[in-house]
Amino acid sequence: MRSVSYEIPSLKKQMSRCEQLALESERRAEECLHGAAEQREQYYNSCKNYGISGEDIQKELLALVCDVPSFLRQIGADAVGLLSAIQLYQACVTFVCDSSPEKALPLLRHVQKCGDTTVYEWRVGRAPERVERPDKREQETPPCPEEGEINWGDFEVQPSTTAEIEAGPDSMATGDIDWGISLEPEAAEVGGINWDAGEEPTAMITLLETGTDGVARGSDALSVLESTDTRNQFVDELMESCSCASGNKAWTATQTLSL
Repeated sequence: MRSVSYEIPSLKKQMSRCEQLALESERRAEECLHGAAEQREQYYNSCKNYGISGEDIQKELLALVCDVPSFLRQIGADAVGLLSAIQLYQACVTFVCDSSPEKALPLLRHVQKCGDTTVYEWRVGRAPERVERPDKREQETPPCPEEGEINWGDFEVQPSTTAEIEAGPDSMATGDIDWGISLEPEAAEVGGINWDAGEEPTAMITLLETGTDGVARGSDALSVLESTDTRNQFVDELMESCSCASGNKAWTATQTLSL
């Protein structure tokens, strides 16, 4: 009688909860399958936009890198058609700023005239006699340390001499370090300022101009559109000339409508 009164209703409630959980699980499984199908479709669409099949992402993307130099050379060749836009920008700069047009868009004019040359030729003004491109193996990212491993760096510890060890820590406080400060009263004027400091011979600094031996090395061996700095400058100058051309077009259209 007790089982009929208490345990059977409890079992019925438990069965209803289990049925409800099963229905909820089936609904969530369908949603997950639908979401997985959408993500798979987006994945293959992205692969199609990049021109790869998506079977081996790493190898296929690395294979696309081989096409980058030819693509950049094609961009440099297409820059020949920018002559009219460059001349328009130079005319605007001359009219508005009253400055020399030769200083406007230097890199864009170089690519328009010579194509995608090396950074050495853009910087020096002549083609290099020999090009030594950086080794790709040197540009690879170093392996990350394993989890739990601490990289302490390459600190070199200088061994202490026998005299320093025997002297102990008191030798640091005895004034053995020459800080270059003179406390003699005859070396200072009124107010404690030594006005004779400027009479000391100044150090000679020699600046060596790199990349003038006819050999393009390192970043100079990269093309103008391969190097990050020159590529960003090229894009900036291109956008600047495009904005000038679009502004001039809008102004011409306004003047035409006003007439």
